[in-house]
Amino acid sequence: MVPWSVIAPLLLYYALHLLGMAWTTDLDFGLFDLQIKAGLVLIPLCAFVLHAVDRSILRRSMIAFTGGLLLAVLLGLVKAGGCYAEQGMMNCFSQSTLSYEVHPSYAAWYGCWVLAYWGIQFLHGRVEEGRLRTFLLVALPVIVIFTAMLASKSGIISLALVMVALGSGAILRLRGGRRLLVLAVGATVASAAVLFQGHLITDRMMAAVEAVKQVSHGDGSIYTSSDGNALRMVAWSCSVE
Repeated sequence: MVPWSVIAPLLLYYALHLLGMAWTTDLDFGLFDLQIKAGLVLIPLCAFVLHAVDRSILRRSMIAFTGGLLLAVLLGLVKAGGCYAEQGMMNCFSQSTLSYEVHPSYAAWYGCWVLAYWGIQFLHGRVEEGRLRTFLLVALPVIVIFTAMLASKSGIISLALVMVALGSGAILRLRGGRRLLVLAVGATVASAAVLFQGHLITDRMMAAVEAVKQVSHGDGSIYTSSDGNALRMVAWSCSVE
């Protein structure tokens, strides 16, 4: 049975896009957007149907998804290594030059989803297979560091929220030395992630804050800026108007 209360927000979000077609002057792009956003509704519907047929489908899908993400990490590092060999800049190991064939924000969200799913499974004691446990104990720290290296603003915010949520879960569900071990490992991995890209992440966050200040203060220079943060704020402010 499909839990419509869970799907309802997605349906409403998609309905907003349908409503927006009444105002658009670019029907081709609007229809393309509706096609892309249809996955927000169709994929969850398919997932609920598949889960009703096979209760293990989510876990098996996440194992495959995690393996695919690790392959993307490897391909991204090879791509960034080629950039570094040619240009000699450490910035090659971040953002679009690190993410392989996908927007770095999407790659970061995929990493956050993997971390959130398996983190919850560990907290509830649902990872009992020895090989899978060993695989994940190696894979998850790599994914955390890679996600931070991407230096996506939304990815970093999402990663921080996931880490805080899992840390809170560890405090509530675990006891004694096990709790301390999990929190210590989590803090160490998070620190390593920040160490890799701390300066770049700070600069990108401050640029976003500056763009918000510009649009809130009515600074007209934002309309001629080529900065990605400024372009987003202009688009959002025009949408609000």
